[in-house]
Amino acid sequence: MAKKPRYIVIHHTAVSYKKNPNQWRATDRFHKSKGWGGGGYNYEISAKGGVHQFRKDGTWTAAQYQKNMNDGRAISICLDGNFDIEEPTDAQKKAVRKLIREKMDAYGIPKKNVLKHRDLAGYKSCPGNRIPEDIYCYFFPSNEGTNVVTLELYKDE
Repeated sequence: MAKKPRYIVIHHTAVSYKKNPNQWRATDRFHKSKGWGGGGYNYEISAKGGVHQFRKDGTWTAAQYQKNMNDGRAISICLDGNFDIEEPTDAQKKAVRKLIREKMDAYGIPKKNVLKHRDLAGYKSCPGNRIPEDIYCYFFPSNEGTNVVTLELYKDE
């Protein structure tokens, strides 16, 4: 029986997307070799923004065993890339924003429950040291609370 997801956990493959821009087949093979029955995440996002689903929402994953978070309570989203050395592509950011927003709306997940894998496993850098601590604000930058002014510039004639 599937659980209602209450968290979203972001991962990276730790393999540069410059080496392999679409890694989901490699992830699937690697996870099968570990006996996990295939890709351990719910979703994986390529450097070009393509989204591949491995497992249904609310079902068992093999993405983060810490705090029993593989039991379906977390949606695991992995981005292709090594974010210790590179940044997610604009296409990945756009795709992950859309996917996170869709899952938050569908399951009522609050933004405080959008986590990095390292939040659960402090000994890892996942999803990479280039991803800041406030992952929600990283993917959803906002001008809230700031005074935004638009100026029109004119040339003297």
